[in-house]
Amino acid sequence: MLLIPYVMADRKQSDLNALGIFPGGLTINSRDVYVTEAYAPVRAALVAHIARLLQLAGVAAEVAAQQAQTILDLETALATAKLTPVEAANPETTYNKMTVAELQHWRRISI
Repeated sequence: MLLIPYVMADRKQSDLNALGIFPGGLTINSRDVYVTEAYAPVRAALVAHIARLLQLAGVAAEVAAQQAQTILDLETALATAKLTPVEAANPETTYNKMTVAELQHWRRISI
């Protein structure tokens, strides 16, 4: 899932419940693996692993390799958009209260 919804107490007004949305959708749950050059061998192994899984599902080897790279490219784009661990640890950075109408606006934005 690209977005994982949950309900929790509002962090600034604890007598209210709030809908939270957590970013998901990555095979490896570390932004750095996708965006840091030192992890290039890990990314290469991930592409090989995904290609192998696709082949086991009946996809031709050449097509599986292309699709695996496309999956990595998509995940890299998603990881690039995620907050860094330092940013994610800041409660002010992650508190983005909005109305239902504002949330519906985001639903119409394509990536």
